[in-house]
Amino acid sequence: MLLGLVLDGKAVVAAPQMGFNFIAGYLALWFLVVFQGLLALALLQRLAELRATPGSRPQPSQDSLLVNNRAPAFEGLDARTLQHVSSQDLLGHPVAILFLSGCEVCVQLANDLRDISVSELPSVVAFGLGGLSASSMIIAKLAPQIHVLLKDAEETAARYRIPSVPAVVVVDENGIIRAQGQPRRLTDIIQLVPQDIRQAVAGQVTTQVSGAIAR
Repeated sequence: MLLGLVLDGKAVVAAPQMGFNFIAGYLALWFLVVFQGLLALALLQRLAELRATPGSRPQPSQDSLLVNNRAPAFEGLDARTLQHVSSQDLLGHPVAILFLSGCEVCVQLANDLRDISVSELPSVVAFGLGGLSASSMIIAKLAPQIHVLLKDAEETAARYRIPSVPAVVVVDENGIIRAQGQPRRLTDIIQLVPQDIRQAVAGQVTTQVSGAIAR
């Protein structure tokens, strides 16, 4: 049954039109609220991932074509000392190869590596992606014994199949890749280093200390 209004003696049918407008507006509002809720949930999940608990074990890469294979060769000049550095020079010693940029997490990781203990990690080589301007912060924060290479950093990252930064690749004394992952803090890198490499590094430090004392 239609309801209407009488204006100037004429019946005007209004209720059906008013009802349709109300329902359409209500549905549009409901859809908007649901969409915003889903968007907020997705953003919160992403934020939780970015704020992963420091020290939690990073997920190593499952790229079987790279892990347990020979590490791609690299060479370049240290951005701070201008010393020539190459993968060939590092054979015989385990090394952790870092790939960093000017991202917030990269800068925090570089800051963690400012006062690194020689007994915690093998030798470290860092590649700064994005050139000098993007890598200036990590260059300033990394410990002085860490070599920093800028030239061809992107090409080297591609050869090592680095999907995003920060990233680390652990290479043993024979030049074989043993582990890789996306660390967020220093503890993540330490956890990625295989136990046998950590023991070898600790043994080298003990030997060096004993030799120094004997002299």
